[in-house]
Amino acid sequence: MRGAGGQQPGARLGAVILNWNDADRTLAAVRSLSAWASPPFVCIVDNASADGSRLRSAGVQVLYNSRNLGFAGGNNRGISRALEEGCTEILLLNSDAEISEEGVRSLARALRDHPSIGIIGPAVREGGRVFAGGRDIAWHVDTRVPGKAPGGGPVTADYVPGMVFLARSAVFASVGLLDERYFFSGEVADFCRRARDHGYACAVCPGVVAVHRPDQGMPLRSTLYPYYALRNRFLFLREHHPALRPVLEPFWVLWGFAMSVRAFLAGSPEQSRAYRIALVHGVKGMYGDRNAEFHA
Repeated sequence: MRGAGGQQPGARLGAVILNWNDADRTLAAVRSLSAWASPPFVCIVDNASADGSRLRSAGVQVLYNSRNLGFAGGNNRGISRALEEGCTEILLLNSDAEISEEGVRSLARALRDHPSIGIIGPAVREGGRVFAGGRDIAWHVDTRVPGKAPGGGPVTADYVPGMVFLARSAVFASVGLLDERYFFSGEVADFCRRARDHGYACAVCPGVVAVHRPDQGMPLRSTLYPYYALRNRFLFLREHHPALRPVLEPFWVLWGFAMSVRAFLAGSPEQSRAYRIALVHGVKGMYGDRNAEFHA
């Protein structure tokens, strides 16, 4: 027999929301979770934001970082707290993503009905596009898998996008936390790959749809995201495909150079510079927090 909201007795859901200068949407996400028939344990992690003090009104646990620990480090603090609270399933939810209670309960039921699956997520609608999971970031430029028709059971994927990501607590016990060398972008793909190496499948429920509304006007989005997305491919490649470095590293060097030239010709010199720095750091193995390169 399942409990209220579709939750089985003994299961406890923990939700982690990371805030970086986005208090309005973070508070809205908390209000949405708090209105559920069976609200989860909620932990906000603030990454040294200018608007972090506003989060005290959320009515949930708030962890304040003295510096920006990135997506990986920030979420790790929240994951650790949820594990300490005894949560058996942990949801990572971006402040700019929305999913219904029934959607999350459907994901949780799929986890319980398929013991081989350790990590699961929904299909994601972003603008006019729907995608269902991601492909190996060392092999693909566009890693998003086009969305499938609603219905049917879980579909395996190389990784589950981190904006709405549900995992068993046992996966963290086996695999560890997110690799903080990635800082921002690629850490979830790496975590899912490590989980798969430990025997856990990663899957997407195409019949469950979340909505992602990234703030295109966010300062430095045009530089930070291209920088980390390219740089971290070199880290992922070295960790998971070392034998293919002689083939794949030159490809990413050429691709990054082409993107730098393209951005410059399009009148985006700062983005062009971001690609060039990513190439230097990726080839040299310089990882972790590099936001200072972009005055972030």
